[in-house]
Amino acid sequence: MEMQRFTIGCHDHLKGEAFLMYSDHINESGKVEICGPTAEYGGPYDLAFIINAPLDYLPIEMDESALAIFVDRINPHRDLPDRCLQLIAPIDSSPEDFSSWAERTMTSVVDIFRYPGLACMTFADLVFLYEESKGRPVTSAWVNCDCSDNELLMQLRQLQFSALICHFTDGPEFIECSRYTRVIDILDASFPDIESAPFGYGVHPNNRETLFFLGAPK
Repeated sequence: MEMQRFTIGCHDHLKGEAFLMYSDHINESGKVEICGPTAEYGGPYDLAFIINAPLDYLPIEMDESALAIFVDRINPHRDLPDRCLQLIAPIDSSPEDFSSWAERTMTSVVDIFRYPGLACMTFADLVFLYEESKGRPVTSAWVNCDCSDNELLMQLRQLQFSALICHFTDGPEFIECSRYTRVIDILDASFPDIESAPFGYGVHPNNRETLFFLGAPK
C-alpha cells in the first residue's frame, strides 16, 4: 500500500506562481524521503501558504483535512472559509520587509517538519492553531535565546500577542537538558497561558537557540 506524502506548498499571487516547499513520503526501502522547493508540483497541498491573494479568492481543490494560510502585509479583514486562517505581517511593514518576513515565517513552519527533535510538533498542532485563532489574524515572531535569563525574559515580555504555538530550535546536535528546561521555565514566567500552547523542539543545522512563535496580536 502506497503511503500518502505530506506536502507544504505556496501560491504567490503577486508573482503568479505556485511551488512545493516540502514533501515527505516513505520510499520502497521504508525510509522517509524529503524534498525541498520545486516548481514541479503545483498542488493541492496539505498545508498551503497563499500570499497576496485577492479578497474574493477561495482555495480550490483543497482536501477537507488540509489547511490554508493567507499571508497578508496588512489586515484586509478577509471572510475566511473553513480550514483557513490569516497570517499578517508586523504593523507598518514595507513591501520589502513583508517579503522577507513572509519567507522567514514560511521557512520556520517548514523547519518544524524538516528538522524534528526530541519534542516533535505535528500537523495536528497547526490544526490547533487554526482552531484557537477563532477567526482572528495571527502573526509570527522570533526570539534569540542565546543570552542571559533576564535578557530572554525581557524579550519575551515585549511580545505583544498571545502565543498559540511555540517551537524551539537549536543545533547542530541535541542540546543539554538543562538548556531546554531553562527555556521552558522562562516561557512559563512570561506567558501565564503558555501551558495550553503546543511546544516543540527541533535540531537545526544552522539555528542556535531560537524560539519561533505564532500567536494572536493583542
